[in-house]
Amino acid sequence: MNIIFGETNTDGTGSASNLTTENGHEFDIENVTLDTSNPFQHVAIQEIDDIALKYTQDYFGYATTYITNNGEWNADGAKEVSVEYLGSNSNDAINIVANDSMVKIENFVDVNIDLEGQMQSDDYYDYSGEFWLQLYNAKRADIDVSDFNANTIIKISTQSNGVLGEWSNMFDIQGSDTNSDYVYIEGTSENNAQYTEFNVALNNGNDRFNSTLTPKASTDQIRFVDGGEGDDIIEIYGDSSDIEFVNFESIYLDVDSTLTLNEDVLQNNTDGLVIQSYWRPMDIEFSDEYNSITIEQQYFQSGDETGYLDVTVSYDDADYHLLVQDTGQDWSL
Repeated sequence: MNIIFGETNTDGTGSASNLTTENGHEFDIENVTLDTSNPFQHVAIQEIDDIALKYTQDYFGYATTYITNNGEWNADGAKEVSVEYLGSNSNDAINIVANDSMVKIENFVDVNIDLEGQMQSDDYYDYSGEFWLQLYNAKRADIDVSDFNANTIIKISTQSNGVLGEWSNMFDIQGSDTNSDYVYIEGTSENNAQYTEFNVALNNGNDRFNSTLTPKASTDQIRFVDGGEGDDIIEIYGDSSDIEFVNFESIYLDVDSTLTLNEDVLQNNTDGLVIQSYWRPMDIEFSDEYNSITIEQQYFQSGDETGYLDVTVSYDDADYHLLVQDTGQDWSL
């Protein structure tokens, strides 16, 4: 694993992906000393100025890498961090292990993550677990796990210091080509999350996505997610019109949320799209004119109701089919 921090973007044109050993500060991973005096938790710590690297691995093999800016957010010389993992190196004290691993990055404006290869296997627990990536107080990031062979959970808590303009608020995420991903993005108006943008490609696998961001400040902002291949779920919090989503098979609608449908949404997601709400009442609206809606109760072979409705929405040029949880939705739209 390579970890470099610094600052390359001084005019809105650079990013953490430009960090190198020449223009940044690199942690000396190869020479980290792992304190094994406590049999229940091994610990390694390195510090460079206000930036701390801490690694823990417990008795069961669960490993966590903490990369923390203990100084001021957006401080000169410590705005960016880049983490590169190109597969296991058994000679390194700090590794991403197969039991379950987490990398937590906190208080950096700009984050670059590039993960490839396998997690380090364990002689005793010989299986591949989940990898957790958590970003706290990040304004923008480039995250690529497309060549990483692990189920990955990515949680991002955003922070911004300004309006839209030359300084990016974009999170660009490439999911795994071989495994399943769960991407969760959160942020409130107190942290200026209304300026946050994202462009997410979940790629292959049975993926899941949700965003609890404050509604965007401008219709020109990009909040786009592509479910890719597989059986993918998007969870809607608030109004779905805040997000452009394509290639999903299922929608979960949270309480007090609104699902806004139109022909573009129906065309860009799977025919037979499943809409559920954990049995809470749903608010489904249409933003365009359709010709008709046909609703039929779905039954088991026993004759009992399944609790779902077969819904067909007809437009001039096509019919679209939905499988909708029956929670008393008013279809007289």
